[in-house]
Amino acid sequence: MINMDIYVALPDSSLIDANTLIEKSRKVAILARIFAIFRVKKIIIYHDQSYHGYDGKILKLILEFMNTPPYLRRLVYKKMPELAYSGLFEPLNAPHHKPYKRLEDIKEGEVRQGIIIKKHGLPYAEVGLDQLIPIEGDYKEKGIINFIFTASYPNLKCRIARSEEIKEYWGYNIIFYNKLSRIMDRFDYVILTSRKGKLASKFEEEISRVVKDKERIVIVFGSTKHGVREILNMEDYDKPLKYIYNFFPYQGVITIRIEEAILGVLSILNHIIDKS
Repeated sequence: MINMDIYVALPDSSLIDANTLIEKSRKVAILARIFAIFRVKKIIIYHDQSYHGYDGKILKLILEFMNTPPYLRRLVYKKMPELAYSGLFEPLNAPHHKPYKRLEDIKEGEVRQGIIIKKHGLPYAEVGLDQLIPIEGDYKEKGIINFIFTASYPNLKCRIARSEEIKEYWGYNIIFYNKLSRIMDRFDYVILTSRKGKLASKFEEEISRVVKDKERIVIVFGSTKHGVREILNMEDYDKPLKYIYNFFPYQGVITIRIEEAILGVLSILNHIIDKS
């Protein structure tokens, strides 16, 4: 198993080649599936300085929607036009999207995501079961929360789970950076993907050696119109780019779509990291 955290950075212009909301929505839903397949821990959406649209909002919203367990979506998301085609999305089916269970089948120590609901002034967890579950301990957190069951049926209770109590892949978080250059300065090891980079196939040993002891890596993708070098040039970033690789040396198309690029690169890196 890969023990490091994998972060993916992509521009807010990633949907620019999709012309309609349904096309944009399908593209983001596919991206969400790819991120879950490769256990991506964090998604960084950065601002492409040449782009002045609003696709970043759609990108973030649908990624968050896809990451939310289905039993919570109607509670967390109000009806909004950006989610008009959410019924067409393939399910994420990640470990934190727990299926329905009978109350008597819930075991002590099981973790489920939920939200806090007040009933008669007391806090309960809505975790997609046939009843609300009483919460023990501190419950100041807001939004979607990880709850761990502290007692089994018929005295079901839960508390907020600690991060070390979650052993499975538990979805991704999304953050926003206003410049790609800030990602370069913020993180220790950043892999840039570029058609003008070094051939990844010839530098497998270099990649393996560098990632071997890393707790996390950040993989950066450019847009359809501008590669990472061009985006950094727009930001007047003049530091040397050490880890910039071409993962598609013999591509048979003029441009590679963002979902195709991410799927291909993560597949290759997954193989390289696993060997190391």
